[in-house]
This record gives sequence, structure tokens and C-alpha cells, in this order.
Amino acid sequence: MNQDVYSERLPINNSHLLRSLEQLSSLVEMLKNIFRTVYPSSKNEDSYGFDIRNLIILTCTEFEVQIKGILKENNIPSINKNNQYTTKDYVNLMNELKLSSYEVSFSYYPELQPIKPFEFWEVSKPTKSLFWYDSYNRIKHDRESSFHESTLKVLINSISACFIILLAQYGERKEIKEITSSFWNITKKPMWHLWNEMYTIPYCKEKWKIRQLEIQ
Repeated sequence: MNQDVYSERLPINNSHLLRSLEQLSSLVEMLKNIFRTVYPSSKNEDSYGFDIRNLIILTCTEFEVQIKGILKENNIPSINKNNQYTTKDYVNLMNELKLSSYEVSFSYYPELQPIKPFEFWEVSKPTKSLFWYDSYNRIKHDRESSFHESTLKVLINSISACFIILLAQYGERKEIKEITSSFWNITKKPMWHLWNEMYTIPYCKEKWKIRQLEIQ
């Protein structure tokens, strides 16, 4: 049985998934509107503007919601004394979810090269090494000095990161494919070891048992 079939049969919080997909769908529609004005190509990736900035902020906020949700669901406390999650906490999921292994391309935008939003994420530099998130922080807190960082490249990487986080949580379920397949293609993805990295379908009549994530 392949990994996609496994993911279809895993127990999930369906309400959480559907709300996340609805939000991602809305973000993609707003991105498509921007693409009608600034065509997505390597020549235009440094284009910036107010609509791009505003959508980056919405998109990275959704990324934060998703990654914090994973930490909270698994009762993983923040390493900060005030118990507020930051990128120092987020980055601990990089290896557990194999985020750097995901690469996506764009179904109807052939001039865009495939991207890996988490490729250079480092524990030692959890914000700086995630360039699109680092830009988001600056344009959110200091618009005047950092407005030029509100680029199409940052936006495309941030919204693709939201898509990858959904894949990492739920797998390639049909609900996700129905919403996202017209925009993204998955060109690379992690391989999971059957015996020690994947949930397997019970062969007896026992119910599923919840096991929380344990970050090494």
C-alpha cells in the first residue's frame, strides 16, 4: 500500500483540515489576482507593492497558525519563558516533518522555477535562514524601511510554505488535491520509513491510539 492510501485512512480533525483548506484557497485566489497585474516570472520576482505586502502578511500569519497548531496539538511547550512560540520552536519541526524535502512547481505558470521554501532552514538561524519569513517580519514591523522586501518572490514562497505545511500534517488526501492541484504540482517529497516513521493501518480490530509527536 502506498503512502497516499495510508494518509487517506489516518484519523484526522476534519474540521481543522477543511478550515485550513478554505483559508489557503482564499489566499490563492488573491494571489491569482496579483498575477493578473504582475505576471509570475523570474524577471518579475523582485516586483513589490502594497497588495503584495498585505498578502504576504496574511499568508505568513496563516503559516504561523498552522505550525503553532502542530506544536499545541502535541503539547510541545515553547522554549521561551513566556511560553510564546517563535521560530526557535517552529524550526524543531523541520526534521520531524522533513519540510526541506518538499519541492513544488506551478501548474499554469511555467516561467516559475520549482521552489523549496524550507530548503535552507537552520536551527542556528531559525528566522534569518527562512528568507521569506524574515522579510515578512520586517515588512510587518517596519513598512517604510522594508517596503522593498514586499516582493513577489517572498509571496510565492510563503504561500507555498502554507501548502507544504498542510501536506506535512495530513498527507496527500483527496480534499487537499481537489483544492490545490490546479495551482501546485509536488515535484519532490519526503520518503518515510515504513516501520519507524509512518503510522500503519491496524490489522486487528483495535481502535487507533493517539501518540503525540516527540521532538528529539
